[in-house]
Amino acid sequence: MTRTLRPLRLVLLGDGDSPHLLKWARALAPQVELWAASSRGFAPGFDGLVPPDRRLALNTRPDFEGGNAAVLRQLPRLARWQRTVQADWIHAPYLTAHGTQAWLA
Repeated sequence: MTRTLRPLRLVLLGDGDSPHLLKWARALAPQVELWAASSRGFAPGFDGLVPPDRRLALNTRPDFEGGNAAVLRQLPRLARWQRTVQADWIHAPYLTAHGTQAWLA
């Protein structure tokens, strides 16, 4: 009996309008089944890397100097999405707020 292993299902969590998250997506997309959740929207470069049905745009307007209650109010939505994705790994590079959001969801 031969078992087929599926690729690692990885979620990137961060600011999809950021060139930094896009850099991570470019590096990871060929290696894993990549999903992405963004506190804002997604830069056009994501289109060829993460299919739209594997993305969640929370469409918030974070205040980069702090006080991001709008991002935290999206936790239930993010948690529901994460449960449907059933990721093997969640990576929230760069921003402490996104890491906290992933942990809380």
